Amino acid sequence: MPSPVSPATHDQALSILAEPVASALVEVERRLENLIPEQIGGLVPVIYRHVLQAGGKRLRPILALLSCSAAGGDQSAAVDLAVAVEVLHLSSLIHDDVIDQATERRGRPSVRQRWGNRASILVGDFLVAEVFRRLADDLGRQSLTVLAQSVVDMCQAELTETENGPTEDEYFCNIRGKTAALMASACEIGAIAAGNDSATRSLHQYGEKLGLAFQIVDDLLDLYGDPGALGKPVLQDLREGHWTLPVIQALSEADAGQRAALLELLRAAPHDDEAARAAAELTAELGGRAYAREYAARLANEAAEALGQLAPSPAVESLRSLAAYVLTRHH
Repeated sequence: MPSPVSPATHDQALSILAEPVASALVEVERRLENLIPEQIGGLVPVIYRHVLQAGGKRLRPILALLSCSAAGGDQSAAVDLAVAVEVLHLSSLIHDDVIDQATERRGRPSVRQRWGNRASILVGDFLVAEVFRRLADDLGRQSLTVLAQSVVDMCQAELTETENGPTEDEYFCNIRGKTAALMASACEIGAIAAGNDSATRSLHQYGEKLGLAFQIVDDLLDLYGDPGALGKPVLQDLREGHWTLPVIQALSEADAGQRAALLELLRAAPHDDEAARAAAELTAELGGRAYAREYAARLANEAAEALGQLAPSPAVESLRSLAAYVLTRHH
């Protein structure tokens, strides 16, 4: 797995990778800014702007635009789709913070911390409905079906998430729905916008593998990342009783004594910060951290290989490089 890079360099690298679709990305940002006008009144535009202006990498719109171009289409045809997939992502972040009782998001108070759970849930739902209402005519039925299925997958993943003892298979089932589904959909709808049905499977596979690798890295950052760079506290999964891939692997490889020691720390972690830190350290000592890093790298390589059926182009090259980029994330 590549060595970490500074957040500034990391953001710069993403800008370079997005260069083939830079002009379309500017239009995406403009439409995101104008999607929920102030005239609606109430908390909806206030909360929407709070989330939107917190920044973000816009990775999912980049994936939709690059996929459209990689499939031989005019990237401008995917702008509304890119807007839709980002708003669905923003909505999912608002809901996630309610589920996780998060107090921070990207270095700012989370929506639920500032406005409460009720407003968070309602505005998150509003954004999902507004995406489909405003963009339905432009997106087309096929793209809407793909996006709707990704929302279903995210909800099912949250409902079936196993705490305190998931298997590796259960972990991957969860992150496939929670993260990989929307990234796969972003890539697939790009191919749909290009009118290239033969490319949809390859790009869907690419997006799913990329999303799995992305989430494993995200879980590693929660255990071992820098809170300042992340813009949110670390060790949240352990505090909430969620055991991610590094922990699952460490438990499976530990001897009886090591397993008992790690389990004791994991049980104490939700109410003891020192126990959470010690659990993360012991997980690394038992090989869980290295295993997860290697697994993410393997998935990133498989994502790049899924692009093999596409004709070479700057967009395909950017997608291939994005697979390596997710492994170097700092935030």
